[in-house]
Amino acid sequence: MNGGKRATPIDQEIFDQTGEVRLNQKLRNTIELDSYFRLDASIYYRLNRPKAAHRISLDIQNVTNRLNVDTIFYDGVTGRIGTSYQLELIPFINYRIEF
Repeated sequence: MNGGKRATPIDQEIFDQTGEVRLNQKLRNTIELDSYFRLDASIYYRLNRPKAAHRISLDIQNVTNRLNVDTIFYDGVTGRIGTSYQLELIPFINYRIEF
């Protein structure tokens, strides 16, 4: 669990006049995005041999499949603030040989 990322709003006056998206530096980091929560889990099996150890594991990132806000952006076509999210549930299968 972590507090939300910070963001900076656009300068609406400049956008209305020129159509150019610029951040309002006077209001830098004044927008706080939603809190971030991600739960990861891992399980592994290890086989020890005289000359090497073998390990196979299953790692799952974002087990709860929560959509955490990554960034916000200004969509000039719709005139609205859009949101992009971090990745959803991600499984990894790993195999490792240790000498």
